[in-house]
Amino acid sequence: MTGSPRSQSYCTIEEVALLYSLQGLRIRAHPSKPRTQRRRETMLLAILSSALIIYAVYITVRMLLPSSPPRTEAPAGTMAEHRKRGEDWEKKAEGSLSHWALYNFFTLGPFSSKYEVAAGLFYKAAIAFKLAKSWDQAGSAYMKLANCRLKMDMKYEAGLAYVDAANCYKKTNCKESISCLEQAVNMFLGVGQLLISAVNYKEIAKLYEAEQNFDQAIVYYERAADLFHSEEATISLKECRGETAGLFNKAAIAFKLAKSWDQAGSAYVKLANFYVKMDMKYEAGSAYVDAANCYKKINCKESISCLEQAVNRFLGVGWLHESAVKYQEIAKLYEAEQNFDQAIVYYERAADLFHSEENTRSLKECRGKIAEFAAQLEDYQKSIEIYEDMARQLSDNQKYEAKELLLHAGICQLCMGKGDVFAINKALDRYQDLDPTFSGTREYKLLADLADAVDQKDLAKFTDAVKEFDRTRFMTQPDAWRTTLLSRVKEALNAKELWDSHLS
Repeated sequence: MTGSPRSQSYCTIEEVALLYSLQGLRIRAHPSKPRTQRRRETMLLAILSSALIIYAVYITVRMLLPSSPPRTEAPAGTMAEHRKRGEDWEKKAEGSLSHWALYNFFTLGPFSSKYEVAAGLFYKAAIAFKLAKSWDQAGSAYMKLANCRLKMDMKYEAGLAYVDAANCYKKTNCKESISCLEQAVNMFLGVGQLLISAVNYKEIAKLYEAEQNFDQAIVYYERAADLFHSEEATISLKECRGETAGLFNKAAIAFKLAKSWDQAGSAYVKLANFYVKMDMKYEAGSAYVDAANCYKKINCKESISCLEQAVNRFLGVGWLHESAVKYQEIAKLYEAEQNFDQAIVYYERAADLFHSEENTRSLKECRGKIAEFAAQLEDYQKSIEIYEDMARQLSDNQKYEAKELLLHAGICQLCMGKGDVFAINKALDRYQDLDPTFSGTREYKLLADLADAVDQKDLAKFTDAVKEFDRTRFMTQPDAWRTTLLSRVKEALNAKELWDSHLS
């Protein structure tokens, strides 16, 4: 150093340290000050000189080391250049985490965290990899950034880094993207960020949906919906519910196209249960109906169960007509199973609802079925009452239908009478009162001839009367129900003939 320090406009750190050292010598040589004071001042000057010397060494080392790249975004260049730049940043970040402590002290500074600096370098590396469209490397860099944030106990920032990683992996690896989003949600839930957690659950659901994994997609849509509900995010909640319902429907349609009716029915039941959870009764009922239509092809019992569930939902919202129609379908399923007792029960329920809705046509159809099955179960009186009441309610321009009903009632009377000609003739008189033109019809003639045959115990006459009726009606295929009941009368008549011949 040349000249007096006072004559210089500035001096180096080393010179300042030397001046303080000389000042310390002067303090020690000064006899006028007390020993304690001189010792205290000397100690302070020694500490300050040591600190300045250490800092001077730090600056010197930094000047000798290669300079760091500028903290700016990567300039435009080729993909290869961006990738190379990203790899350099990543290598430097990893080096800052693995080198020994003295290196970190001189390269990062005495007050810097190695994780903080590494996080910044990983971020720059990720940006460079994205510019190079190297999505796997970008995703990996973002995950390393997230780990640095976790070391610094910055959960929210770590979650954001995981989301960035997921967005990169989304273009190449759906499984890794889902894993990163799940990690992100864990971070966000850990700091109480429910809304952003719901958004990322929804993203996971969409990824599973794209992979045709509808079961998992539904799980995550429901999780998202629960969080949106807790945050009162109404629009997003409706979207999630709609997406969930749509997925159940998509799954069911896919199973239907594959003719996997059991799985299709199960998917519709899940959809119905979802609607029940959302208190959407009519939609739940419709889904149960769809499930029943699928099960109808393989499992009648399950189909009936689903239709009953549907009716319960329809009745809950006052849809009586739909309820009646589904009761009628249940009755038809029991009819196909030859379970006439249950068929009658559900036809009666359907008839009651059709009557309250004034649906005359469907009511008539249900009552006709009730009378038909009651006769097959030998409840002839019930059948007679229904047939006669239905004939009584017909208008004059429905005489043909009335004749058919009275014929059925008369055949039931023959079955119930078991040879009681008085009861049969009384019934014929009653039918003439109901319809004065009935006595001139083929139906009346058949019933009268059959009554005479029963009275005379003439089996041949009974058979000829039936054949003549079928011939005049030009029937190529006899009515199965009428044939069954007339066969019962014929068997009873034949039994009487055998009994009489045995007695004689």
